[in-house]
Amino acid sequence: MFRKIVRFALLMCIGVSAGRAAPALAKPTHALLQATSSNLVQNGGFEQPEDTSWEGCGNVRLVDAQSSRAEFVYAGRYAAFMGAGADSSGCPTLPDGTTPKQILSQQIAIPADAPAVTVSFWFRAFAGTTVDIFLARGFYQFDPDLGGVKLGTFATDQPPGWQLYRTVLQDERLERVRGQTLRFSIVIQSGTDVGPDAVLLIDDVQVIAADGRTTASPLPPALRGNGSRPLAVTRVNGQNRWLYRMDTDGRNEQLIYRGLLDNVRWPAWSPDGQRIAVVDNNTWPWPTPDPDPQNNLVASAITVLNADGSGGRQIYQTQSQKGSRCPFIPSPGEPTETPSLIIRAANVQWLPDNNRVAFT
Repeated sequence: MFRKIVRFALLMCIGVSAGRAAPALAKPTHALLQATSSNLVQNGGFEQPEDTSWEGCGNVRLVDAQSSRAEFVYAGRYAAFMGAGADSSGCPTLPDGTTPKQILSQQIAIPADAPAVTVSFWFRAFAGTTVDIFLARGFYQFDPDLGGVKLGTFATDQPPGWQLYRTVLQDERLERVRGQTLRFSIVIQSGTDVGPDAVLLIDDVQVIAADGRTTASPLPPALRGNGSRPLAVTRVNGQNRWLYRMDTDGRNEQLIYRGLLDNVRWPAWSPDGQRIAVVDNNTWPWPTPDPDPQNNLVASAITVLNADGSGGRQIYQTQSQKGSRCPFIPSPGEPTETPSLIIRAANVQWLPDNNRVAFT
């Protein structure tokens, strides 16, 4: 599937040589738009393949929905393609001596009186790499200390389908970009692993000089919470990861289980909705700690509890094994030692018979 995307991709206009800044844009940077809600990005949907507003390097390409599958484009005919095939070709050497693997970038001007700046785009991602997003000082300079802001980082190991990335700049971050000519840049940095099937599709890029948030609307009936189909979710509280129950609209949240050592993961409802199974990370041997701290290895219990959190019982316990050195593996040149074996469970699921669970 991924190879097919590459085969029918259109090459973007790329004209950057390693070790020097990006060439001037083929046409002048657009004037500031009068309406603050207007998109400051030109050709944000990539629907004009010959437009030179976008610059890229490292084998950034366009997907054509008429040549590949329509689901690889969020809207219209084209979307930008990053990930697999990233090869640093044409990418500049940064001041720190590294060369990014891929850059997709466009120069924009932020109004000096912008009440806020909202950056958003739709993305679809597969297989795994890490991506950084900037409003950067230049095509080759992504250090926020030298101007601009880093908007965020995310991994492309994502659930299926198109997802919205959006951030609103206010306060100190807004002051760093007001009145500035910057580059919206999506970057796969030097040293980042990019698998042969890693895919990041980008479409409908928008940068607006306003606080662009989604207006709340009533949930559809199927998602409205009435207590009949509760959710079981884990939430992080400081160093703790606890199990909560709530309605499908997020209301009526209840803390129902803290876990053996405050580290609960992978909740799964039984088919009849009466019990919840979780991976309950702890140490082994448990419950009595060993006087030797090296023997208190990471391990997991499988815990089953009632839907209200009561009646919890451990039905399985992994057994890690202490080596001669824990948890470290010796460095080259050191005496040969046996590393400890750490065994944890994950992805617990109920079998249809309502009486058994399976896990990895």
